[in-house]
Amino acid sequence: MSVNDDAVLYEVEGTIALITINRPTAANSLTAESIRSLEKCTAAADRDPGVRVIVLTSAGDGAFCAGADLDELFPLLQRDGHPGVVVSDPQERFFSRVRKPVIGAITGACIGGGVELALGCDLRVCDESASFALAEVRWGLVPVGGGTLRLPVQIPYAIAMEMLLTGRPLSAERALQYGLVNYVVRRVEVLATAMRIARLIAENSPRATVIAKQLARDTVEPRDMFAAEYESAGAMLAGPDAAEGVAAFRTKSKPTYARYSASKAEQITTGLETR
Repeated sequence: MSVNDDAVLYEVEGTIALITINRPTAANSLTAESIRSLEKCTAAADRDPGVRVIVLTSAGDGAFCAGADLDELFPLLQRDGHPGVVVSDPQERFFSRVRKPVIGAITGACIGGGVELALGCDLRVCDESASFALAEVRWGLVPVGGGTLRLPVQIPYAIAMEMLLTGRPLSAERALQYGLVNYVVRRVEVLATAMRIARLIAENSPRATVIAKQLARDTVEPRDMFAAEYESAGAMLAGPDAAEGVAAFRTKSKPTYARYSASKAEQITTGLETR
C-alpha cells in the first residue's frame, strides 16, 4: 500500500520507516494535506509488522519545519472556529497513538508546529544550527499541537515557560543542555545518526520496546488535558489578537494588541482550575 504524496514521503528501509516532510520551498511548513499525510504515514508504519522504528525528517537544506502554513491554514481555522484542521481528534496530538518508537532527525529551524512534531518524537537528533521556537504568542495565537502540555513535562519548567511566553528560540546547545534533544551533530550526520539509533532499537524485542514506550509515555503524557488545550486554542483563533497577529506576520510588521480583558479563553482556563 502506497502512502506517498507530494507533501510527505514514506519509505521502508529494512525494519525502519522513514517519513520525510517534503515542502522545502515553503520551509517544510504544515498544510492540512501534509498533516493528514503525516497521520496516514505514521499509522501505516505502526500497522506494518515489519517496521520496528519510525524516523521523521524533512527535505532540503533549510528548516526542519516552520510550523503552520498560515496562508493556507489560518483562513480555515478562522472559518471553522476551532483547530480541527490541525488536530483532527481533540484527545490526541502528534504521534500520541503511535506505539512504535519515533526518532526525529532535525536540521535547521524548528518552529511552532515543528517543535510540536519534535515533542511527539521519543528521541531527537539535531544539527548544530538547529533552533526551537514556539512563537505563537508573538502573533496572538497559542500552540494547539500539544506544545503547552508536552513541553513543561519534557524539559525544566522555567525553560519551557521561557519558550512559551517569549516566543524566542532555543539554540541547539541549550536544547541539548535541557534535554529537548539527545544528540547534536553536524548537519550531514543528522539522518545517519538517527538511522543508527533506530537500528539499535530495532535489534531489541519489538514487543518489549512497544510496552516500554507505552509505560513511559503514560507516565508523562498529559493526554487528559489535550481537549482543554484544543478548546483554549480555538477561543484564541476566533479572537481579535489572532487576526491582528497573523496580519502582522504576513506583512512582517509589529502587531498592536489591545489592552488585556477577560475573554472566553480566560473563562476556559479558570474553569480548569476548579476541576
